[in-house]
Amino acid sequence: SRRIITTQKMVEVSANQSLTGPVTAPQLSALPCYILAASDQEAGEIRYYREALGITSPLRFATSLREARLMVAANQGWLLTDQLSDHPAVPAAIKLLPFTDPHHAPIYQPYFLFWKRQMTTLINDAFAETLQEQFS
Repeated sequence: SRRIITTQKMVEVSANQSLTGPVTAPQLSALPCYILAASDQEAGEIRYYREALGITSPLRFATSLREARLMVAANQGWLLTDQLSDHPAVPAAIKLLPFTDPHHAPIYQPYFLFWKRQMTTLINDAFAETLQEQFS
């Protein structure tokens, strides 16, 4: 296994929101949180958002980033994202704010590539290295 990238969690909210600077889950609890996930992944995503991230907002699922951003721009909710260098540009109607824990510490998300130990080969290592370089 190999760590590929670690990203900071960010929140997309309507530019009409008065929120500024880092935000916490309780600050967003009155608005629905939009999640991008396939229907067969919804239960796992709900568990992750509730248990790992402590999000108490109503959870809504969107089928695309465009759909979620339309709801965010219309001030109908917010979207949790990762800060990536090649992240699609945030539209002018949306602002991007850091997502923090209740003590205002940034929340980071590590991403790993896993494979079975007995499947370790030079090709796997080369693929992992190439993937890591793509995200750097």
